[in-house]
This record gives sequence, structure tokens and C-alpha cells, in this order.
Amino acid sequence: LVYAESWNGSFRKSTYEVISYAKELAKKTEGDLVAISFGDVSKEELLTLSKYGANRIVSYNNINKGDNQIASKLIADEAKESAYIIFSNTYTSKMIAPRVSVKLNSGIVSNVIAIPDSFSPLAVKRTSFSSKAIELVEVNTPNVILSIAPNSFHLKESETECMITNKDFSEKGD
Repeated sequence: LVYAESWNGSFRKSTYEVISYAKELAKKTEGDLVAISFGDVSKEELLTLSKYGANRIVSYNNINKGDNQIASKLIADEAKESAYIIFSNTYTSKMIAPRVSVKLNSGIVSNVIAIPDSFSPLAVKRTSFSSKAIELVEVNTPNVILSIAPNSFHLKESETECMITNKDFSEKGD
């Protein structure tokens, strides 16, 4: 599952980078790529995610990404069956990802710069010490949150068929 962050209804390069990263990860693990988006994003803009490999997009138009409590709840609900939850290393993601980690009891690795070297246990490279060093981190939880460092993964077009599911969230029903 990938958090596809938007700004005023549009996606930026950082969103396409994490979609590209997640697509490569999905290829290695033979999984599907599901993206989740919050805010008023048009169908046309959502479909741009399929250009980089999203198979399915879950869109909550009535949720503001700044409402990190509800956003983290919805991401955790969607990610219950996901082994990997991918975020860009943005300010909003830094508020949401730790909350999702607690809700799912999952490991979390920030500043990721490469596709994992192994998957059992998961071993991934990340930057540390103000990006002056690179370390290999192992995570032994059933699901893992990876926050991708900016400009660490190139955009890779991988056009795919895509289904969009629009959902509404109401606190009354949850």
C-alpha cells in the first residue's frame, strides 16, 4: 500500500517516486500496488498514478490530509493485509507513518534509498547522520512501513490497468 500524497488536488514528483518504488517492490514480491489518496483529487489526476504502476487506487475525497488522526486510521484499515506500506518522506507523511506503525504494530524505516536486499527478514538501505552515511537495517515485523528519501528513486513509467474506488469516511459509522 502506498500513501499517494496530493497538494491542492495534484500529485508531485515525490508521489510518483514512491509509486515507482512500490511498483518495483511489488514486482519482486509478486504483489499488487494499491495507492490511497486523500482530498479533492480528480479522476484524471488519480489515473496518473497508473502511469507509474498503481493497480488500484482508494480515494477519500472528503478527508483532508492534514487530519493525521483520521488519515492514519484509514491507512491502517486499508493496510491490514499489506506487508509493505510506503510513504514519501514529506512533512505530512512524518505525522501519519508513526501513527500507522503503532496501529499495525509494524516496523518503520525512514530515509530508505533502495529496494530491499532481502525479504526474510527485510533488509533495506537507508541514509543516516544527515545523509553522510548509509546503513543496512533489518526489520522482523510481519508488515513494514518504509519512508522513501527524496530523490533516491528515479521515476519509472510502468503503465498498468487501474481501478479507482471512491470512499467516504464518516465518524458516525466508525
